[in-house]
Amino acid sequence: MKIKKLKSILDAYDTKYGNRAFAASDPVQIPMLCKSTADAEISAFLTALICWGQRQNIIATAKTWMGMMGHCPYEFVLNYKIKDQKHLKNFYYRTFNVNDAHHTFIQLQKLLLRHGSIEKAFCKDSTLDFENQIRAFRLEFLHENKHPRLEKHISNIDKNAAAKRLCLFLKWMVRSSAGGTDLGLWTGVSCSNLMIPLDVHVCRAAYKLKIINSKQAHWKHVKQITAFLKTLNPEDPVKYDTALFCIGAGFTL
Repeated sequence: MKIKKLKSILDAYDTKYGNRAFAASDPVQIPMLCKSTADAEISAFLTALICWGQRQNIIATAKTWMGMMGHCPYEFVLNYKIKDQKHLKNFYYRTFNVNDAHHTFIQLQKLLLRHGSIEKAFCKDSTLDFENQIRAFRLEFLHENKHPRLEKHISNIDKNAAAKRLCLFLKWMVRSSAGGTDLGLWTGVSCSNLMIPLDVHVCRAAYKLKIINSKQAHWKHVKQITAFLKTLNPEDPVKYDTALFCIGAGFTL
């Protein structure tokens, strides 16, 4: 398929689905409900951590999680103590269980106490390129982690993991919120540096459109798809994330 025709297809899908109407049925609706930047950042991170599977199940679980935190996720994380694990009783989402949630709060709290926000932690070394910022942030989040299971929830790109959940969180935080499917709360990262959140639907669409030559979701394909999307929109390549997701999930124009 010629690039000009492919771009017109992606633009058409983006016009139809890359808006707040789509966001109303997407997990991004959870952090969009937050009134403060601090709450939205924590809510987005926690919601992104459970973003695999059916969207309605993700949304329902994320709503339950926010309710357990009194809809004040920043304050809850910052003041979290071991005894507060009782608030997480029976919490789970697929392979993400109550102990994973407990240690996520512990690691997030330590990160907030060191840096003040997730953005400051991610952007602490401005000399690094974006890929190395992802590597550095993973190490920062897992610093002195005592729960090895967390390592699979913050994927390791050096093991060729697609790191979809972290890339999705970063997309939400960086891209403009103007009528779209993102929050636009961070200023320290450029949209041009973002990497595509690669799930099964995006992977299927990229394969169907001959951007990649297999349906495997891994970091090499993240880089390959993102590089291709940069030829279509150098300033904002992951603009087409929603379009690719909808094509792969069978949405129609």
